Amino acid sequence: SVRDAAAILDVVAGPMPGDLFIAPPPRRPYCAEFRTPPGTLRIGLLMHDPLLDGLKAEQPHVPDMHRECVAAVQETGRVLESLWHIVEASYPSALEGPTGLGPRSLGVISASATAAALDA
Repeated sequence: SVRDAAAILDVVAGPMPGDLFIAPPPRRPYCAEFRTPPGTLRIGLLMHDPLLDGLKAEQPHVPDMHRECVAAVQETGRVLESLWHIVEASYPSALEGPTGLGPRSLGVISASATAAALDA
């Protein structure tokens, strides 16, 4: 349940040794979050796979996203709109690139790994 998931997050949330990225700490316990009405949310729907789009440019035989997956996302958007949320087809640019992190982040990670190897 959402309640159980919130309780688990309260227990395990936080950085672990070796984490490349650390999520900011929550403003209040997750168990308090699920009881709070969210208000009107602005929600972006990712209607395509940025990685597949990049691969298609190089390899035309790469398949499209499955129609049922796209239809499920569209239906989810309609349900969210019926709950008075603002829904649009958009996504953060950080999801672009082969790692889902974007080219700049990939460069920083690669350069850091190279520097660590040289230091070792």
